[in-house]
Parts: sequence; structure tokens; C-alpha cells
Amino acid sequence: MQEIFEIASRISTPIALSGFFATILFFIFKQILEKDIFPSLTRSAGADIIKIIVDKLFILALVAMVLGFAGYILPKPSQIPSPNNVRPNLDQNQTGYDNIQAGGNVNIFNQSETTPNKIPKLVCISKDEITLTGPGTYFVDTENKADSDDLKKIYGLSEGDEVTIYAADNDRTIVLNKGHYLKMKANFSLDNEDDFFVLKSKGSNICTQLDRQDIGD
Repeated sequence: MQEIFEIASRISTPIALSGFFATILFFIFKQILEKDIFPSLTRSAGADIIKIIVDKLFILALVAMVLGFAGYILPKPSQIPSPNNVRPNLDQNQTGYDNIQAGGNVNIFNQSETTPNKIPKLVCISKDEITLTGPGTYFVDTENKADSDDLKKIYGLSEGDEVTIYAADNDRTIVLNKGHYLKMKANFSLDNEDDFFVLKSKGSNICTQLDRQDIGD
């Protein structure tokens, strides 16, 4: 009996599990029949009993295999991510990520305001420009973690794309500059976690202002 439990503990595949159960049931039936506790049977009755045993073995093996596959494929509860653990999709290769890892002052979005296809991404200004990857919400950080940086042009958007921009760090200021590529009422500074700016692409790297919020320092 101890050997049987040892073998069972080493089974790791669904097919092996089904074979193990079928083998156990087969030996149980074999031991019962060898006890010679049944009266002599006719050939027809004996054939019926053998057929029943084979059918039961097949059904048990099939059920064990299906359950084994289900347990092997389905994720464990501990492996299913909790919605409360959703974090911004930040690229570790981008400048500014180490500041977030170190516990810098980063905007925290309300769970109800952030849907899976709008998880904020981190981008950094380079020569007064940023490159985005389509519509959505973005953290924008200064070049080389400067205290302040200008943003004059946005690449990567198609006509009609809308983006919402926040400052990546409360201690650094992003200044959106009114000009040929950013059509807005006036320059706008993102300098705290509650400020945001919404833009819509008109094509040819030209964006227009849709909305803004300036809470102030």
C-alpha cells in the first residue's frame, strides 16, 4: 500500500493519472474474481461480466484523464491576478523608470478611471519631443530628469487619436508649448499629480487641445 502512495505522489501528467486509476481498478476486479466466491457462470453471463468490467475501466480512465487535463490547464487561484494589483505598463528601459522603482512621486490613478486599454505608459521628452504609441493615457517625464522641460511636438499619433498627459513626477514640471504642432490657448504646465492635459491628433503631428486641469501647486 505504501508503494502505491509513493507511485501516486510521482504522477504529474493527466494520461499517467488515468492509467494509474485504471490499473488499480483492474487489479481490484482481478483479486475479487480470483477469490472464487461466485457460482459457476455460463459463457453468456461471463461475457457480460467481462464487458461490464471493461466498460467501467474505460469510463474511469476517461474521466480521470479529463479531470487531469482540466487541473493541468486551468490556472491556480493564486496565479490569477487581482484587479487591485493592476499597475501602469512602464517600460524599464525608459529614463525615469528607476525613479518610480525607487519610490518617486508618481501619479496614482483611481482604479475606476483606468480601463485595461488605458493603462498609463511612461514616456520621456527628448529634444522637446515625445513619441507615443497611439491613443491612451501617458506619464511624461523630463529629459535626463531635469527640473523642467518643454514639450513642443508629439509623434506616433494617427488622426483622431486622443491622449491624456500627466506629469510623471511631482517634483518635475512639463511645459506644453503653444505653437504650430500644439494648438492650444496658451502654454500649460503639468507640475502636480492632479494636473492633466487632453489632446486630439489632427494628423501630420499636429494636436489640438480638448481639455485641461490645473489644480496648482
